[in-house]
Amino acid sequence: MSKNNFISPAKHIQKLVPYKTTTAFRTMLRNEVFRSTHHKYIAKLDYNESPYEPSSKVFNAVKKTIKTYPLNWYPDPDYLELKEEIVKLYNLQIGVNNVIITNGSCEALAVIGKTFCNRDDEVLMISPTYDYLRYSAEADGIKVKKFFLDEKFQFNFGQFKKSVTNKTKVVYLVNPNNPTGTIYSLNKLKEIADFLAEKKSILIVDEAYIEYTKLKSAVSLLNKCKNVVVTRTFSKAYGLANFRVGYLMSNCENIKWIDKLIPDFPINTISENATIAALKDQKYLNKMVRKVETCKNFLVKNLINKGYTIFDSPASFILVKVDDVNYVNDLLAKNNIVVRPKKHLPPLENFIRITIGKKEDCKKIIKLM
Repeated sequence: MSKNNFISPAKHIQKLVPYKTTTAFRTMLRNEVFRSTHHKYIAKLDYNESPYEPSSKVFNAVKKTIKTYPLNWYPDPDYLELKEEIVKLYNLQIGVNNVIITNGSCEALAVIGKTFCNRDDEVLMISPTYDYLRYSAEADGIKVKKFFLDEKFQFNFGQFKKSVTNKTKVVYLVNPNNPTGTIYSLNKLKEIADFLAEKKSILIVDEAYIEYTKLKSAVSLLNKCKNVVVTRTFSKAYGLANFRVGYLMSNCENIKWIDKLIPDFPINTISENATIAALKDQKYLNKMVRKVETCKNFLVKNLINKGYTIFDSPASFILVKVDDVNYVNDLLAKNNIVVRPKKHLPPLENFIRITIGKKEDCKKIIKLM
C-alpha cells in the first residue's frame, strides 16, 4: 500500500504535542526496573511520586481484595465506600454527590475541558505549570492560551484579568503550582473565582500536592462559588501512583454534567480498596510528609550553599536553575538518578525539577552537582 493511501488524522491531532515521560525514564528505568535486568537502584525523582511505599494497610487491603472479591465481576460503579471515606476528610463541607472518582487526576482534568468547552472556547492555563490539561484540551481541538507568572514565578491578578476574554471558558490553576511552587491563599482563590464567575468561566483548582502543605483546600469554596472544580490525586503523598486513583469535587450541578463523560468503572476494586485503606491511615501519611519535608530542607540548604538558584516549594519537589540542563540531566542519569528537565515549558529552558527522594538520594545529588 502506498503512503498516499493512509488515512490522515484530524489536523489538530497532526499538530498535537504529546505529553510524554522523560527520555531517561523511558530508557534506563524501563530497562533496569520494569524488566528487572540488572536490579540497580534507581532514584526515580522525575514524576513527583512518593519515595516511600504505601501504608502497610494498603498491602493488607490488596491481599484481602484479591482473596475475597469476585474478580470476574465489575467494580462498584458508584464507588460509594471510597467517596464516603473522602467526604470524611472535609468535615461535612461536601457530600458523596459532590465527588467523582477518576482514573488519576489526568482523567479529571481532561473531562472538565470536554464538559464545558465548545470548539470555539479557550482554556487559559496559569503557567508554567503541569502540562497535561494543555495536551488533553488540544487533543479535543480546544484552543489553549497561557498566562505566565512573573519572573519570580508570582501571580499578578491585575495582569491576569487582562488575559481573560469572552472565549475563556476554563482557567487552570495548580496550588501549590508544579513546578514553580507558587501558592495561592484561599482569599486569592475566592477573588479569582468571583472574577471568573462574572465571565461565566470555570476555575479548576488542582490540589495534587496539597497534603504536603498547610494550605486550606478550595473545597470550602464550592458552596459559595458555583464555578469552582477541585481536583486531587492519590498518586503523590499517599504513594499510590500505580493504582491510578484521582477524584474531582464541585457543586452538584457541575457534577451532573461532568459525570456524563466519565466512563463506567474508571478504577478497579483493588485500587478502590487500597485507596480506602490509605485514607484510613492518616498517621502514616503525616509521617511520610514529614520525612519528605526533612529531606527537602536538607537538599535545598546544601544546593544553595553550592551556589544554585532554587525555587522552593511547600510540596515534594524543587525547581533548580542550572547552567546546562542536558549536562546535569545526563550526569545524574548516568548515576542512576532520574530528574525532570523542564526546557519544554518556557521560560524554564534552564531549569530542572527534582522530586524529593530519600536522604541517601539527596546526598548523592549534592555530591554530583
